[in-house]
Amino acid sequence: MRTTKLASPWEGGLDPTPLTHNHVVRGRVEAGDQRGRQLGVPTANIVLRDDSPLADGVYAALYIRPDRAPWPAAVSVGRRPTFYPTDGPRLLEAHLIGFTGELTGEEAEVLLLWYLRPQRSFGSAEELTRQLRRDIDAASLLLCEGLSAPPDASPTPHSS
Repeated sequence: MRTTKLASPWEGGLDPTPLTHNHVVRGRVEAGDQRGRQLGVPTANIVLRDDSPLADGVYAALYIRPDRAPWPAAVSVGRRPTFYPTDGPRLLEAHLIGFTGELTGEEAEVLLLWYLRPQRSFGSAEELTRQLRRDIDAASLLLCEGLSAPPDASPTPHSS
């Protein structure tokens, strides 16, 4: 098992840690409230059951489209505490790095590979957007520039 921990060059508390088991989430992409698009970071949203065992947080992942094409993604799992401090729906929100197009309605698989940071509330949309950019940069570095998940990690499937 590879236990590489990256020296954290990123601001905002990022400390990438490879997951010992890759978690796979499958579900239909649903229309959201378009907040990510308004912030310049559009996402594919999969509603999660409240009893989903996934830990809330931000991940580097691969998003697998129905044609089996993988896309690197920065993924948030949680209730979006900046906008819904107490009772927002629990979502997996995937920003596909370099993708332009519509994903609503398609069936997707999301393979979570690296844990980047915990979910947290931000004081403003601007502060959140700055952190999202750091998250995307970190996911891009991990997924697109030669680093990957530990080779012996076995997938753990989760239904949305």
